[in-house]
Amino acid sequence: MKLAKLATLLLAPLFLACVAFAAPMTVSAASDNVTVVVNGKATALKAGATIPVGATIKVAKGASARVTLPDGTVVGLGEGATFALDSAAEGDGATATVASLSGGAISVQANLKKGSSIAIKTVAGTISGTKGTFSVSTTASSATVVSTEGRWRVVGTNGKTAVLAAGQTVYLTKDNPNAAPRPATRSEKAQVATLLGKDASKPAVADAAPVLTQDPFADFEIDGVDIKTHVNSPAL
Repeated sequence: MKLAKLATLLLAPLFLACVAFAAPMTVSAASDNVTVVVNGKATALKAGATIPVGATIKVAKGASARVTLPDGTVVGLGEGATFALDSAAEGDGATATVASLSGGAISVQANLKKGSSIAIKTVAGTISGTKGTFSVSTTASSATVVSTEGRWRVVGTNGKTAVLAAGQTVYLTKDNPNAAPRPATRSEKAQVATLLGKDASKPAVADAAPVLTQDPFADFEIDGVDIKTHVNSPAL
């Protein structure tokens, strides 16, 4: 009995090192024709609602919504968006959040602590990072990612990586996951602000930064786990 209690005391810190968030994501704004699907049941989404991990938000044509994830990341959902929070965990002061976009467009604004990350999965690749703002628009086989603030890692379906600086965009497909980043257009930058409910007439960045050749996330870890391997894992 004493040995069992001792084992419990020794293992407890390891169990607590990485635990799921108790808090769900919250809805800060939602127009008509936005629904949330929980356990197969669809209901209208309203501002102030809380959405559990695993539930799916669906935005109809002409509609929009804005949610805040448990780590404080703000996500603006445009028409046609199908968005879900897959997992949210924290340990030793760092957070690891994974969400998925299976249709439509979203903008993401994150301001996470060092060692934390937000990752958005799409059919054509995964976008991850810590601080800044980007948008991603998807089709059944492609994803367009636009960065307006910060640096974002974009991992294609074959596991290869592109790093977007502010003012850059990249277009990925299942069959062509290694497209080179290019300067974003004014309209692409404006979409990021519009989805977040900001003034789209004021672009976040004026000019594109040079294409990055060095991956700033090469040694990015959370609680000893390489986030590059974590994000690329088929289990996610």
